[in-house]
Amino acid sequence: MAEKSSYHSLLRQYWGYPNFRPNQVEIIGKIMSGNNCLAVLPTGGGKSICYQLPALMLPGLTLVISPLVSLMEDQVNDLKKRKIKAAALHAGIPRNKASLIIDECIGGYIKLLYLAPERLLSYKFQESLMNLPVKLLAVDEAHCISQWGHDFRPSYLQIATIKSIFPNVTTLALTGTATRKVQAEIMHRLEMPSATIIKNSVYRKNLFLKVQPTKQKLFDTVKIALQTKKSFIIYTRSRGNTVLIRDELKLAGMTAEAYHAGVDHQARKRIQDHWINGTIQGMVATTAFGMGIDKPDVRLILHYDVPETLEAYVQEAGRAGRDGLDALCVLMTNEGDAEVLFNKFEHQFPSVDYIQKIYKLLAHYTQVAAGSPGEILLPFDFASFCKQYQLKFMPTKSAIDHLGAHQYIHVSDSFYQKSSVLITAKKDIWNELESIPPILKNIFQALLRLYEGILQIETPIEEHQIAKNLNTSMAKVRAGLSRLEKMDFLSYRTSGKSNTIRFINTRIDSRDVRLDETKYQQLKATKKEQLLSVIEYLQLKTCRHQYIGEYFEESLPRCGHCDICLEQNKVPSTIREQIMLLLKHNSFQLDDLVNRFDFVHRSNVLKAIMELEKEEVIAVDHAKRITLDLS
Repeated sequence: MAEKSSYHSLLRQYWGYPNFRPNQVEIIGKIMSGNNCLAVLPTGGGKSICYQLPALMLPGLTLVISPLVSLMEDQVNDLKKRKIKAAALHAGIPRNKASLIIDECIGGYIKLLYLAPERLLSYKFQESLMNLPVKLLAVDEAHCISQWGHDFRPSYLQIATIKSIFPNVTTLALTGTATRKVQAEIMHRLEMPSATIIKNSVYRKNLFLKVQPTKQKLFDTVKIALQTKKSFIIYTRSRGNTVLIRDELKLAGMTAEAYHAGVDHQARKRIQDHWINGTIQGMVATTAFGMGIDKPDVRLILHYDVPETLEAYVQEAGRAGRDGLDALCVLMTNEGDAEVLFNKFEHQFPSVDYIQKIYKLLAHYTQVAAGSPGEILLPFDFASFCKQYQLKFMPTKSAIDHLGAHQYIHVSDSFYQKSSVLITAKKDIWNELESIPPILKNIFQALLRLYEGILQIETPIEEHQIAKNLNTSMAKVRAGLSRLEKMDFLSYRTSGKSNTIRFINTRIDSRDVRLDETKYQQLKATKKEQLLSVIEYLQLKTCRHQYIGEYFEESLPRCGHCDICLEQNKVPSTIREQIMLLLKHNSFQLDDLVNRFDFVHRSNVLKAIMELEKEEVIAVDHAKRITLDLS
């Protein structure tokens, strides 16, 4: 095993850090000794160093499985700046470039190769893997492999392919949060039952947690942001809300930008860079933003929408205060939030009969007969599929997710994305609408009428809704949108451009689709517990940090600085008022003032005096004489 002094030498040489963060040296030591490890390090705990540094010391190649293309590219670009040879393979990499990267890995020119798990679906890629000198497998965001986790992704199950090719490869799984049940499934799926579990405390003493009940979310969000002098992130689940909140912040005189999947890659990169260097103070973003971004001085994380799990909330809130200084984490809530969460939960678990029905309809839609061999990629348009069979969006997506989790089908990750449009023409050329065919003019006007915000943001649309509104066919609407795009009136992205489906193994009869009913119900019960924990967190009467600790099987004392602890520790206003009244006409020695109150109240009197002095309402001189601070 390498000497620990060499770890520190590499840390200083490549990253410029004087010291490791808690548990990093222990994790690196396990890897260098050839031991499998599961690292549960809360956001900001420095997970990437735990495999990037060993990759420099080990011979051969380190494979890194990562869930987001943007995250992979950020990590690769950062490593290249540090003169560390790294590359990424995902769906956006051209075939000729992917082949060149594989050749460079075989030749030993690359130390870290980042992979999207979907790449493992290709048999050709699996064959090329066999030629790679893989010494370490790092699985980032490893909770994605667990159905019990908060962000399960069927594509993560493909990681078993790597383990079958390299059964003895040292494996490091990393996640920010994981209950014992999630930890157990991660180790089972990655075939490392005897792995060492190294876990940091979930408690972050510099984070002030607060739940803000409100009847006017937008107003209160802007109000809280205005009180923040440094960088902040506002999370929302809606693309439209990112634009709405950003615009309100700008009207209030703040610098802020919207960040979501509809913003093109170059613009997202530019916005992110401006935020990191401080040109922009606030980011209003959907929840993927922030993964892998090491910005230490974020002073506020505000959740505009209630997260579906505490795991997700802890990871996102943990992006504040990475420099160890105090930061505020606010969760906005109103009366309708619980109902929204429960409605979404009900759609996530359709009946087994419904799942079998969807399997049968998928076979009919793709014209794949029972008994046909699987593994062939077929075009798949989810919006068209739902329209053709009059299916509801959410339960159908959930049914397809469950079929994927049980290894019956695989659908490309973007299958559920609707078609989208962004109006690109400036208003001063709209008068040209009078000279174009009436059908095109009607489609353009229908877009403006039906989809608020389509002038500012790439907006999901439904062609059949436009067709119904105009009393025409969906085919004519799609053709019209394509013509309008060629005429530079708008940008049009159809839902089926890059979506594919394949049946895994042989296509079977839908009646033979089997789900483990016991496990299915257990999974439903677990997800409901996660949901109820979030609802309970909103309604807490006890310490928030302590509650989060209990959720992750960690015993913590009361923090003393969340909104509930501060409220419980607050001195009754009547005592403050009485002190102020006594000092209105006289000054007092500290002991004399305290002794004017009953014995049972004296501890609160001392606390109130400290508060009032801190607020500069009163002055205490060196002789402990107290007066009103008239200045």
